[in-house]
Amino acid sequence: MVLAGVRPEELADWKAAEIEPAVALTLGTPADALAQATERVLQTARRLASRGGNAVVLVDGLDALAPAAARKALASARNLAESGSLTVIATAAEPFGGETTVIALDVLLTSTGRFPALDLAASGTIRPELLVGDAGAEAITQARASALGVA
Repeated sequence: MVLAGVRPEELADWKAAEIEPAVALTLGTPADALAQATERVLQTARRLASRGGNAVVLVDGLDALAPAAARKALASARNLAESGSLTVIATAAEPFGGETTVIALDVLLTSTGRFPALDLAASGTIRPELLVGDAGAEAITQARASALGVA
């Protein structure tokens, strides 16, 4: 887990929950130091995947990195033929580009306490048919078109 640009009290909450992040840098840390620390964690995860293991890297606060570093972190995700895989899960206020799956929250639903507060029109994945089948993927496409007023 990488906590990038978090408030000190958030870091204390993680440690109190006995979850020790690989990297935890607070808001005052320069963006280039955040990017270097994140890259070190991803490099370790890449090595693990190349040796046949599976790794998941959680990045809380992708917004704290420079856009190029954020896209590079997202591009680290891979499923290696005859090896392992590296999954990158990150939080961000806006997409950076290069994401294969985006789960967007609806601010209005969140503020009213309704959960899950998903913005279905803004959420999606590159190959939805792998998750929900061809009929489900077509239903999603139609629902998005309807929500956007596209015929």
